[in-house]
Amino acid sequence: MVEGDNTNTTSWAALRFFTYSAIVLSLNGTFMGLLCIESCVRLQCNARLRLLADSDSWPARVARGETLPRDILTNNVELLRAFGISRGFETTESMISLSLLFAFISTITSITLWVWLSQSQVVASLITVTICAAITMASYALFRY
Repeated sequence: MVEGDNTNTTSWAALRFFTYSAIVLSLNGTFMGLLCIESCVRLQCNARLRLLADSDSWPARVARGETLPRDILTNNVELLRAFGISRGFETTESMISLSLLFAFISTITSITLWVWLSQSQVVASLITVTICAAITMASYALFRY
């Protein structure tokens, strides 16, 4: 229901909190995503540097014809580490997922609050059905990933 001009209620404060949280978390997730992309771009250079600097490194050993052991080949993170990915890559990758998940939750919550605070009950109910469908699809995709 529309509350009129009174936007100093707890409901409107919650709306502002979730809206600002969604913005900050989305920016944070995007920034960390760029850091991961940069780490992946630098991987080729890091592997080449390891090849030249350390004759016992995996890039050097592979260049001499040695094959990678199964435990490295079956673990993506270990494979990336063996060839020079940044030390914080795995942590950053996990933080991206958390940040964007909480950004999604904050965005959906703020949209839902805004709809219920500013629209009629009929419109809010119809939009809530769409929001629930979006949450269901996102949850399905998340748990299948």
